[in-house]
Amino acid sequence: AREETRDRELVLSEDPTDYSEGQCARILDTIASGNAASGGMQLVARGCGLVGTLRLLKSHYLILITERRLLGRVCGHAVYGIGA
Repeated sequence: AREETRDRELVLSEDPTDYSEGQCARILDTIASGNAASGGMQLVARGCGLVGTLRLLKSHYLILITERRLLGRVCGHAVYGIGA
């Protein structure tokens, strides 16, 4: 995803590519090595999904799903419940 702030609005665009776990790891390694001189990158949280963003004052915050539980299946698709 690409984001930028224009006139105090957050503008996002989605990458249509489906990446494998290995491809994601390589992309993150590339980003980490590119930022090594300024302190690098470290894992802050692991998530199962993204609900959206919340804007408070001048900052944008991601609302991240960190836990899920399998409730069942509908037509072969997993249905998960999330907790607060």
